[in-house]
Amino acid sequence: MAKKALIREIEVDVINEKDGSYAIACSALGVYAVGSTITEAKKDFIEALDLHLSALRSNAVKSLSAKAKFRVGLPWASSAQ
Repeated sequence: MAKKALIREIEVDVINEKDGSYAIACSALGVYAVGSTITEAKKDFIEALDLHLSALRSNAVKSLSAKAKFRVGLPWASSAQ
């Protein structure tokens, strides 16, 4: 049986821009956010990450649902009668 794990840490780059704003980037996941303060950038990054992961989950469910085949009826009944 597979175990579920909660991953709480991801590697990000925090960039202090010349204008004093901050950018947070996770190139591995393709998630980026900016803010006028580090707190704002972090809040925006968490929101962007949540949206990104929600989209991935939704696409995975749709893909699995489209590929799943369901049989209706009795498994031992012949379809050709």
